[in-house]
Amino acid sequence: MQATMTCPHRTALHQAKRLVVKMGSAIVVDDHGFARRRVADILDAILQETSDTCHLVIVSSGAVAAGMLALGVNHVKAKGETRWACAAAGQGANWRHWNDLLQERHRVPAQVLLTESDFSERDRYVQTADVLVKLMRLGAVPVINENDTASGKTARRPSTVFDDNDRLAALVASSIDACGLLLLTNVDGVFDRPPHQDGAVLLNEWHDASLVQLGSASSLGRGGMGAKIRAAQRAARSGVPAYIANGCRPDSLRSILRGFPGGTLFPPAPRMNKRKRWIAQATSPRGSLVINHGAIVALHHHTSSLLSAGLMAVEGEFDAANVVAIKDENRLVIGRGICTKSSTEVREAVAQRQKSATLIRRDDLVIFEEGDQ
Repeated sequence: MQATMTCPHRTALHQAKRLVVKMGSAIVVDDHGFARRRVADILDAILQETSDTCHLVIVSSGAVAAGMLALGVNHVKAKGETRWACAAAGQGANWRHWNDLLQERHRVPAQVLLTESDFSERDRYVQTADVLVKLMRLGAVPVINENDTASGKTARRPSTVFDDNDRLAALVASSIDACGLLLLTNVDGVFDRPPHQDGAVLLNEWHDASLVQLGSASSLGRGGMGAKIRAAQRAARSGVPAYIANGCRPDSLRSILRGFPGGTLFPPAPRMNKRKRWIAQATSPRGSLVINHGAIVALHHHTSSLLSAGLMAVEGEFDAANVVAIKDENRLVIGRGICTKSSTEVREAVAQRQKSATLIRRDDLVIFEEGDQ
């Protein structure tokens, strides 16, 4: 069943200049390995329904799943080094299929493997976006995946791995100023409850998280619907319209590309500038500043910088120019910013009762809307 509300924000993606399409493990891999026919149908739908001048970027999951099948590894045991080994085995196998499929359609494929650091570090973020744009202008189709083997999460490197490729796709879409993000999975979109339950309603447009009851994550991938929703929200906050849709139904995909109902749309917010997009979406905060209600009001309504007068507590250790989270008195994250001082200097300013020290300049500050954190 599908909700009948109209979607005034839907636009025809067939006129998009840049389009990011993420295909999850449930799309890219089947019981026999790479789902070549299914992926070919998706590519044909996209290439036929978009203009010849549209720059396409593909974010592909499935390396770990393909490696598990090739190596005979049970998904329950695919953790740590075993998971990274499966990624290495599956990456090459999947790439051969992508290379063949795109060349058959007279497109030049370009393999791009990224890690969290390619986004969280400002210089690498800019460079990565510039390279992707250059590839597209040269006529290539970037096929992106996480470099699982290089970015595996360990006790020494807790923040070098993406939680899922949905987030990777959202960061790519934001960084290159994409006109749209398609997150393709094996269900029709976001339902108000798990779609196998009686009476489940497909949401035409995302409005309120409290209306949705989520099920469990996929056994093949790290994501699940919750990860896709968070990624779609991330892209939409950056000004990129995002859709969660069924990649197993080319008819539904074609409908979305033409601007008609299909999947679940996450309407875009006004675009932030690139620097603020990086602060809000791509960084991993190194610490936190807890501020009082008066400071929150000033940040929301008076376009102020964050001064030491509103500071209640400092959490964690960080250097000057690091990105930090901004929290309210209940420790809820309300924003992010680049701190002008180290954690040690901030604590010293508090101890000396400095009231006018600037901690985060307004241009380096992003305050989230309710529900964005």
